[in-house]
Amino acid sequence: AGRYWVAEKITDGVRAVSNLYTIGDEWSEAHPDLVEHAVKMGWCRSREDFNFARVYYDYENYPISSSLIRWRRATSLLRRNEGKITVKTFMEILRDHREDTFLEPLWTPGEDFYASLCCHERPWSGGQTAASIVVELRRDMPDILRSSCWVCMAAPCVSVFHPLYIKEVKFPSKLSIGGERFSEASPWWRFKRLQRHVERNYAFFAPIVREVWRGFERMELDRIKVLEWESVELMKAGKREEAVRKLQRFVKEMCDLSLELAEELDLFLKRLDSLLPEYHDLRSEYLDRLDEEAGLKRDDPRRE
Repeated sequence: AGRYWVAEKITDGVRAVSNLYTIGDEWSEAHPDLVEHAVKMGWCRSREDFNFARVYYDYENYPISSSLIRWRRATSLLRRNEGKITVKTFMEILRDHREDTFLEPLWTPGEDFYASLCCHERPWSGGQTAASIVVELRRDMPDILRSSCWVCMAAPCVSVFHPLYIKEVKFPSKLSIGGERFSEASPWWRFKRLQRHVERNYAFFAPIVREVWRGFERMELDRIKVLEWESVELMKAGKREEAVRKLQRFVKEMCDLSLELAEELDLFLKRLDSLLPEYHDLRSEYLDRLDEEAGLKRDDPRRE
């Protein structure tokens, strides 16, 4: 829509976006010429005939089909959990591959022909989930804890979320390392390498990796409840700096532990891979080309 913007304040229920315009004929704020411009362009006749999503969407350059599937799935999952949504709920929604629906992948998520919330690279359809984030806004918490976020690098279905805080608690410096080519110093690329390994035999490897990360996230969520309670008590006692240091240590510890575990998982899958029949993913040659372009070396355990 360019400079002709529109916004709607959500005060009740749930709402998904999924790369799709969802605001129709009602909104909270908008560009003053939003409707007038659409009428001048011949996209609608009047305010009564105006629907933002319908008249401003670029159907030619952005096919609506894949976005519509993702939006309907996200909306369905949010409504199913409405009233009982937690941080963990959002983590699982972001990992969704339309399981238990008539559009569930026939083979593996990467070999899928329809869009899902967790997207994998496919030669026949552009786009992938490069990272995920869950942000929790809590008005009843002290300012340091009011905005917390959980971040996940690479595809969330085979990766892990770890916590960060937006105010005062610094992000681990290593999280800023990254580029278009593989680097051992980059946490994102190390998680991407694990994802690539899983994708070579997704049906066998993914359940193993998911179970490990499920336990890790359960530990994080349990520990953070105690940590935040302790931090609140410290701030009440006027020990704000000590609370910040405590949060800082935890954030760094979870980041470091998740990276160590990702490395161990990658090595374990490599050893296991040498014992299994080779699985030929429909995207094998495509993934090989992407890895070569990124400088991501893949060792074949069968040749060692």
